[in-house]
Order: sequence, then C-alpha cells, then structure tokens
Amino acid sequence: TLTSIHNLGGLLLKIGKHEEALSLQIEALAAFRANFGDRHPSTLLSINNMAYLLVKTGKLEEALPLQEEVVTAQRETLGSKHPDTLNSIYVLAVLLSDMGRKFTALSLFYESLEARRNTLGNGHISTLESINSLAVHLSKMGESDRALPLYQEVLTVQRTNFGNRHPDTLNSINNMAGYLRNAGKYSESHRLYEEAVTASREISGDRDPHTLHYMNGMARVLHKE
Repeated sequence: TLTSIHNLGGLLLKIGKHEEALSLQIEALAAFRANFGDRHPSTLLSINNMAYLLVKTGKLEEALPLQEEVVTAQRETLGSKHPDTLNSIYVLAVLLSDMGRKFTALSLFYESLEARRNTLGNGHISTLESINSLAVHLSKMGESDRALPLYQEVLTVQRTNFGNRHPDTLNSINNMAGYLRNAGKYSESHRLYEEAVTASREISGDRDPHTLHYMNGMARVLHKE
C-alpha cells in the first residue's frame, strides 16, 4: 500500500539509505499523482519528500522543479501566507541559495521572513530560522552590513527566550562569532567562540560535533590574533 511504501521510505531515510529511499519515493509519488491528482495535499507532501531526497543525494537540479511545483500549488490552494506555503517557500529559497541563484533566493528569503513576522511574530522559532538564513545568505553575497542586525536580532531573542545554554542560542553565538571573525574583529569573535565552546563542553562534552565545530572556529580566531 501507499502507506507502507511511505513508512518504509521514511525508515530508509532515517538510517541514511537515501538512494533506496529515493527509489521507493519515486514509486509512491507516481501512485499519489495517479490516485489523487497533482494538487492533493498527500501528493504535494510526496513531491516535497521527493525533492528532499534528491537534495540529500546531491541532485539539486532535479529537486528544483519539484520544489517549485509544491510552492506554486500551495500558493494556489492554500494561499501565500499559509504556514505550509511559507515553509515550502523557505525550503525553495535555501535550495536556490545552495545552487548559487542568489538573487532569486534573496527575494524568497525576504518574502518568507516578512510573512512569518506578520503571521507568527518576531520571536517564533520559524521566524528566527528565516532571519538567520537571510543573514547567512546576505553574508555569502558580501552584504555584511545588512546581515549584522539580523544576526544580532536572532541572538538577542534567543538569549531572552531560550537562555544562554540552549543549542539554538549556541548556534547563533557561533554564527555571530564567525561574522565578527570575517570582519576582522578578532577579540570580540574570540569572546563569543569561548562562550560557545565552554557551554557546549559542559552540556555535551568535548567530543560532541557541535563542541568540535565551535572549537575549530575559535582556533581560527586564535591563529589570526
């Protein structure tokens, strides 16, 4: 059945067998299109899963038209401000950014962020996700002055809402430290990296991937100082 195929595909995805999961997803998507049509919510979910698997297997060009199909269908059936539509727009923006289509991605990042601010509020986790991704994208485009207030906004809200030791806060501290390092502000960057490393060591230990990532960032700053 379709449910069984979907569940098995999900299991294969969880254990990292992306190619096997992709093969099942192709079968499931064809069946959903045949049985329910292209605009049915279950079909759109299947298309979205297919796009995700294609990205995971490095097939970005194949994933793009599928993610665009989902966005177009959800805009028409749910509206542009529906949470599912906004999530799909955000995913499309990330995909385009990874493909180097920076200006198209930028427009979608701004659309997603503005709508999430208006519908979910500035402190919602999805809004913060959009703010952070926009900041990263602007940094990649060399627009550091536009990225800085976004990084600061995310970090301030997360410190207030989640506390200084929350994983999301530590990730934002790391992002801000990286921004400051790239801007040549090494002492400020060092202070933030040190905060992230110390907290991550106490929470997750010295061997945790996040701890090691923060330590690597701090080492790069120490090399510059």
